[in-house]
Amino acid sequence: MVVRRLLDLLGVDYVQRLYRQYERGKNCSDIANANGIKPATLSRLFRERGFEVQRGVRKPKVPKQKLRRIWIETQIINRVAREFKIHWKTALHLLEDEKLIVGYKVKPRNYLVGS
Repeated sequence: MVVRRLLDLLGVDYVQRLYRQYERGKNCSDIANANGIKPATLSRLFRERGFEVQRGVRKPKVPKQKLRRIWIETQIINRVAREFKIHWKTALHLLEDEKLIVGYKVKPRNYLVGS
């Protein structure tokens, strides 16, 4: 707290430096923990300074060409998910974002058939 006030007095924009780390892909919680503040406080500081902060967990960055190649070769969502070590719904969302899948509906399983 004292250090942050001192940096403000010296004209050092520590929030902008922290936001650069966030832009490079580091999580808010990791940056906050390393600097002794809560993640909610850090994201509030970012928003107060006019920086954009995404809520929740970021989508993983995957090579689009590799994503397309795997999908074209297999047409299996789980294969894409295993390749990038992500949940199958995350893989589905990535495929939808790339317009490789349109209008996919997850059908709920009926485990109580015959009950």
